[in-house]
Amino acid sequence: MKEIALDLIQKYNWLVLLYFLGINGTYILLNILSFFAIKRYLGERKTTELEKVFQSTFFKPISIITPAYNEEETIAESVKSLLQLQYPQHEVVVVNDGSKDRTLKVLVERYKMVKAPITYPMQIDCKRINQVYISPEHTNLVLVDKDNGGKGDALNAGINVARYPLVCSIDADSLLESDALLKVVRPFLENPNTVAVGGIVRIANGCKVRSGEVIEVGMP
Repeated sequence: MKEIALDLIQKYNWLVLLYFLGINGTYILLNILSFFAIKRYLGERKTTELEKVFQSTFFKPISIITPAYNEEETIAESVKSLLQLQYPQHEVVVVNDGSKDRTLKVLVERYKMVKAPITYPMQIDCKRINQVYISPEHTNLVLVDKDNGGKGDALNAGINVARYPLVCSIDADSLLESDALLKVVRPFLENPNTVAVGGIVRIANGCKVRSGEVIEVGMP
C-alpha cells in the first residue's frame, strides 16, 4: 500500500513538473513571437508614418536651426546626423555664434562650403551676420557666421535665413534619431492648429559617434 502511494505521489510530481514546463515553455514561446511581431510592427509603423508625411495635405518642410559656439569636436558629426534624417524636405541651418575655436573652419572644410552671394531679410533683430555659406554637395545645408550674441540671438539669425515655415531648434552637441522629424511633425498632421511640439534629445558630448549615430554612451 505504501509503495502504491509513493508511486502515485511520484507520478503526481511528474505531472506537476510537466505542467509547469509546458506552461512556462508556452509563455517563453509567446514572448519570442511577440518580440518579433512588435519589431515588425514598429518597422511597418515607420514606413506608414513616412508615407503619411508624403501624402498629407498638411505637409510642410522643416528648417532645423542649430546654434553653435565652440563646438569643433562634435559639430561635423552632429550636422551629418541632421542631414541623414528621414523627412521629405528639410534644411539644416547651422549658426556659428562667433566661435573662438575651429567650428567655422571644420564645417567649411568638411562639407566643402562656399560663400553665398545672397542677402536675407532681417525679420528679427540679431547681431551682425558676417557671411552665409552653402554646400554644393549638400544643397539643404546652410552655414551662418555671425557675431556672438548668445543662443537666442543665434536662433533669431537662423530664423531670418531659414526658408521653410516649420522651424526646429536643436543644440549643436546633440543628435536626433533618424525618424525624429517624422515623430515631431505628427501633431501638425493630426491637428493643423498645432503651434509647437517638443521632444527628448541625447547629448553627444562624451559619447563615441560614428556616421552620425551614438555607438557608445559616455559622460559629458
